[in-house]
Amino acid sequence: MNEFTNVTGGYNKEEVNEFVSYVIKKTEENILTIKKQKDEIEKLKLENERLKKLENSYLYIQNQIENTANEIKSNAKYEAELIIKEAKDNASNIVNDALIKAEKLENEKNALSQSIKNYKKKVKTNLLEQLELIDEIEIL
Repeated sequence: MNEFTNVTGGYNKEEVNEFVSYVIKKTEENILTIKKQKDEIEKLKLENERLKKLENSYLYIQNQIENTANEIKSNAKYEAELIIKEAKDNASNIVNDALIKAEKLENEKNALSQSIKNYKKKVKTNLLEQLELIDEIEIL
């Protein structure tokens, strides 16, 4: 529709009017399309901003989670070291107490052994004295 028929006094009015109507219709369609696209662009910009804020929130939360996790790990490590130190101290105390008890028992054993030797010696002495008495009784 780019070419018009020549008639007396110019171009065919109907063809020109039809073409102008067509151009107006296409221009209105283009304007409407552009308006819709502008609205869509604005909507997408707003959605993009919302998503950027959401992403920033997620990054902040992720950072906070990592910091908290590191703090928890650090605290757990410190508590584990304290528990191990306390366990070692308790183990040392238990070993020391056991050594003291073992030493006491050893001393008691030695004392009992000495007492038994002394008792055997007394019994032996008494038995010998009794035998001497028996021998004396026979003489009489």
